[in-house]
Amino acid sequence: MLDETLFLLLFAVVILLGYLGHMFFDKTKIPHFLLLIFIGVVLNVFNLLDKDFLIPIVGLFSTLTLIMVTFYSGLNLNIYDIIYQSGRAFAQSFIYIITSVILIGLTAHYILRWGLLESMIFSSMTGGEVTAAVIIPLAFSLSVNDKVRAILTLETAISTILTIILFFMFLNQWLAGSAEFYSILSAIIGNFTIALFVGGILSIITIKILHRFRKREYTYVLTIGMLLLIYTIVKMLGGNGELAALIFGLMLSNYKLVSKALNIESSLNISLLIYKLDEIQNEISFLFETLFFVFLGMVFTINIDTIVENLFIALIFTLILIVTRYFAVSLANKGSEVYGDRMTITILCAQGIVPASLSIYLLRYNLPLKYTFMTLITCIIILTNLVTTIGVWLIGRSRY
Repeated sequence: MLDETLFLLLFAVVILLGYLGHMFFDKTKIPHFLLLIFIGVVLNVFNLLDKDFLIPIVGLFSTLTLIMVTFYSGLNLNIYDIIYQSGRAFAQSFIYIITSVILIGLTAHYILRWGLLESMIFSSMTGGEVTAAVIIPLAFSLSVNDKVRAILTLETAISTILTIILFFMFLNQWLAGSAEFYSILSAIIGNFTIALFVGGILSIITIKILHRFRKREYTYVLTIGMLLLIYTIVKMLGGNGELAALIFGLMLSNYKLVSKALNIESSLNISLLIYKLDEIQNEISFLFETLFFVFLGMVFTINIDTIVENLFIALIFTLILIVTRYFAVSLANKGSEVYGDRMTITILCAQGIVPASLSIYLLRYNLPLKYTFMTLITCIIILTNLVTTIGVWLIGRSRY
């Protein structure tokens, strides 16, 4: 058992290194995820924490991280952007995710000889997520069209929720022992309907509660409490809790439009609360991400006998992601003014918190390949971040 003082010291060092890693990212554009995973791997080598003790904690942490990430994504989406600017972003994300999920799934099934559902679970985790923590800052650091930045910003949120929905859809079918098309379609409709309906109603109720208590202390704590309540109620009713968290964030940030559309009290005013909430949530999300990627490195298993094979497989899947992303970006933006920036958009493909969280989430189930999935996903996260880092550096050199 780790000494309490040593544990707190490690906790402090990890947070400080996460902050310094973020500063390093601002200067060099090298994603801090890579540093955090490496720190976790080093801690794992010294065996400071028992893995059997750590995995249940990391599993719970992955759930909380997913909730916070999806909520924050919704908090930073504008309904007008979704309606008027998201057409190409949605098309790009949808084509990229569906194509890569199918190709990676079929590759895993026919070449690696994994079961079909297991292959689709894996491909749904890796097929198309782009992480906001890396992509959005890099998009604003490059001299690209404002519409390119808008598409990439929306894509990070859209890809997050599509990835999560596909993952839980295939996971639920594996748990049920069924892969029938009707069952899959019913699961999708059920997940969406419950999350949209129940999550929407509870979000409206919460907005009215927050308006009433907006001038009191600890409204952020109240908001997070309501977020977790909405998530658990939707999950208990069989819906997608992460989608409900996204809806809650979206309705909060667009509460004026929502209240006008539903003819609720016109005097609703939580603008100051939303501003503070966005500021605090950004800090909380960063803290969760910092700790999570260190945890990921700590449970990451390095097997000398299979490391070369795993890296080779991860490289093949990464190449599939790059090719399908170029195809999706070209198809979705053909004829638009951002078509000329399709290579820039393609190389901004860094994956991060969502596939990592889902790989940890999977450890709670008796899936035979779950540790293999986690190892490969960690490798893919590292490779896609390297592609993005090197690509941004090359683009920067060519333009100056």
